[in-house]
Amino acid sequence: MKLLMVTPYLPYPPVSGGQTRSYHLITRLAKKHKITLFCYYRHEDERQFAKHLEPFVEKVVLVKRRPVLHPFHILLGICSSMPFLLVSTYFSRTLRIQIQRELDSQEYDLIHCETFYVTPNIPLTSIPIILAEQTVEYYVYEHFVQHLPKLFRGLFWLELKKLLHWEKAMWQRAQRILTVSLEDKKAVTMLDPRQKGKLDTVPNGTSVNEFEYLGKKQYSFAQPTIGYVGNFKWLQNTEALSYLLTNILPKLREVIPNVRIIVAGKHIPAQYPRDYPDVFFYESVPNIHHVYNQMDVLVAPLFGPGGTRLKILEAMAAQVLVATTPVGAMGLGVEDGREVVLFNNEKELITKLSRILKDHIKFKAMIRSAYKHVKGAYDWDSIVERLEFNYRLLKKHADSH
Repeated sequence: MKLLMVTPYLPYPPVSGGQTRSYHLITRLAKKHKITLFCYYRHEDERQFAKHLEPFVEKVVLVKRRPVLHPFHILLGICSSMPFLLVSTYFSRTLRIQIQRELDSQEYDLIHCETFYVTPNIPLTSIPIILAEQTVEYYVYEHFVQHLPKLFRGLFWLELKKLLHWEKAMWQRAQRILTVSLEDKKAVTMLDPRQKGKLDTVPNGTSVNEFEYLGKKQYSFAQPTIGYVGNFKWLQNTEALSYLLTNILPKLREVIPNVRIIVAGKHIPAQYPRDYPDVFFYESVPNIHHVYNQMDVLVAPLFGPGGTRLKILEAMAAQVLVATTPVGAMGLGVEDGREVVLFNNEKELITKLSRILKDHIKFKAMIRSAYKHVKGAYDWDSIVERLEFNYRLLKKHADSH
């Protein structure tokens, strides 16, 4: 098939969860399909990475995102029915015009949009649209608003309603909606029952083989290394990092004085390296595999709902023990004490972690169980087969009408 794909980021290097997902989908879809990729980028130095995608696509069209805090965006956010998330970041007349020109000059079988918030850039067209929701954005921002001081909640409530309106409008526009977990599939149906017949689940995955070259994993039980990775433009990651460093770390050091902490990813807030000089921070590392290879435990204190967490799948593939919340493990089919350590607060985490670090046999058994689980259920090749099934289903439906 000939596919036009739109992503809210340049899918290289595969550092953030979204980039990793899109990169692996594109590289595998390219074996059978012709792909034209439209994507945003933030900074000029990112343009160099487009060459890493060129072997897999017919064309890469880059559109620069505007600065978020621009007076025009604030005014438009107040006056427009669009939420600030769209008018400030993801809705672009330039991108829309470029897509229109492409559709006018070329024939396509499908349009694939990664996330709802790039979908408003698709002009009116008869070409079927498949919308992949990496998370239900309304629930992400609802969680954020609920944890604001009461004084500010009212200010953001209208924005939340705008966001839900546009997310539902894009669901309605798409002919097929893909979620990354059964929980997200249920959430979409609950928010908008009209979408029930359009939905399928195409989860996130990982490439176990990519971690095998690192060799046999060595663990340090006396001086364990605990890590966290993420894109810190994402609200759930900033909340998790704050919780890790503020709530967990001081109490953890009382029990495990020699613990070493590493944090890696994109857009690490500047105050953290300044305020925590004894924590190792790695910004925009070219190869995240080497970061996982330094870890004994990934601690992911995730409390916001939605999606499946690529960092958890990657840690399992890298044979790193995962400790996370029930929300963080949602949709992964794992059990506390079998593949992961689950916790609801820092006290529970520290109790369980200190116990498991003393039981080397149990620790390694959980690592093996998690590795087996992720290798069997979350391989990118089988995930792409499920995505292609949805492509064929949608194409067949379009051809019959």
